[in-house]
Amino acid sequence: MQNYDMAFSLGFSCGCSRALRKAGLQFASYPLDWTGSPGIVASARMIASDFAGWLERDDLELVDIRAGRFGNRIYRSRRTRFGFPHEFSSFLTFDEAYEPTVEKHRRRIERLMAHVRAAKRVLVAYVERPINPIAADADLIETKRILEEKFPGVAFELVYFFQGEEPTADCPIAPGITAVARDYRQIVNGEIWHEIDYGSIAAWLQVHATVTDPRSDEEKAAYAATKAAEKHRRFAGERNPFRRKLNEIEYKLYRHLDAILQKKGVLPREKALWF
Repeated sequence: MQNYDMAFSLGFSCGCSRALRKAGLQFASYPLDWTGSPGIVASARMIASDFAGWLERDDLELVDIRAGRFGNRIYRSRRTRFGFPHEFSSFLTFDEAYEPTVEKHRRRIERLMAHVRAAKRVLVAYVERPINPIAADADLIETKRILEEKFPGVAFELVYFFQGEEPTADCPIAPGITAVARDYRQIVNGEIWHEIDYGSIAAWLQVHATVTDPRSDEEKAAYAATKAAEKHRRFAGERNPFRRKLNEIEYKLYRHLDAILQKKGVLPREKALWF
């Protein structure tokens, strides 16, 4: 087991950050945690550019609207192809959500840069989109090179997870780079859900890595209380059988309507990156 000063996610979506948190390796939010990434090299290049072009108002396009318990409008950058599935609630106008979102991401970007620069040894993880082909070894090597060039003196360990029906032996790609096969597709209502089942990834991480938690006991207690309250609100309705069944019906109807609109050409057939 290796010890690191910090760990963060390169994408492709929120499942990677959730796995790091569940494994006890990530203790703060960073800009790539809850976004959709077009690829691992693109994530590294975005960091190297100091997030140039990130969340520019005129560059964002609406690519989908989520029904059910999410209730979000999903935007994607035309130029960078990064997507934002969690930032724009259907209960707020774009203008109401935009400025707070930009400010929140500004803080996360500053936090990421400061934490990496203060570290000596950093664990970086990427969970490939389940339907995507496995990244080439050259892409993984390039990703690590970009990060090391951006942060000289910091030792990076890159772990790349890809979809595999059966977990196989870990595959060392190059010094400091490991590819790991895990079955993390999430099945909901008889079909592939757009999230991933991050439990198996967290289990692998718990065995292979540790990060010393820099927070005080008071900060830990405050964070735990906040997360417990959020979890209670999020799942209160799902514990109700009627609410759970209603969610299932709503989701199926939404997907059925989505398919009809795509067939008629009202919606584009190309779905957002995280579906």
